[in-house]
Amino acid sequence: MKELKNLVLSFSDEGGNKKNITITSPSASVSRDRAQDVADTITSKNLVHGKVGHLKTYNGAYIVTR
Repeated sequence: MKELKNLVLSFSDEGGNKKNITITSPSASVSRDRAQDVADTITSKNLVHGKVGHLKTYNGAYIVTR
């Protein structure tokens, strides 16, 4: 059986609602700093809308393996 990995970036929108963005099959060399860079771009450029406004707070990232 093949192992599948997803990178999950966790955020909160302007209303405090949580929102996760899942990246399938991330690079094996993905680092915490690179995830932070991507999250900073998403929040600073208002690229993703949550339930109440744009994503504003980055809460962290984790890998899910199945």
